[in-house]
Amino acid sequence: MVIPKVKLSSGNFIPKLGLGTYMIGGDQTGRNPENDDAGQIKSLKYAIDQGFSFIRTAHNYADGYCEELLGRSIKDYDREKLFITSCANQRYAVDKQSIIEVAKGSLRSLQIDHFDLYLIGSINPNTSVKSILDGLLYLQENGLTKDIGVANYRLPELKAAADYLEGKLVL
Repeated sequence: MVIPKVKLSSGNFIPKLGLGTYMIGGDQTGRNPENDDAGQIKSLKYAIDQGFSFIRTAHNYADGYCEELLGRSIKDYDREKLFITSCANQRYAVDKQSIIEVAKGSLRSLQIDHFDLYLIGSINPNTSVKSILDGLLYLQENGLTKDIGVANYRLPELKAAADYLEGKLVL
């Protein structure tokens, strides 16, 4: 199966169809100690073998265990043929430094050196959006991600983020 790609505003390409990893290794309450790790790794590899290259995860899925399983699943594949996206939850990434640390932790768990796209998920009214966006810029400027974006932003927030990032936010 060949999945068509769409050109992002950055000039990079993203597959039109991706594989979400929510519930791999556990759920929103944490890691499942009875999880079928081998079965889930096998399923992830099967999806890649069938043509999925866009994989979306987040550092807080199953308390980070999802990314560990995904890292074990993708380690034998050509990294440049995969499009890996992760997302920082703004309950944990509350400023520039913490989003950088969350992203670096995800990279370690995934056993990769960069993301193709790194996202911040939703607005936390108790955080500085500019500080968070500065963290995203740092990740991009330091080669930890090719592209940066936001998830679950309302239109006014999206416009403000796009203006602040001066065209670096992929749309």
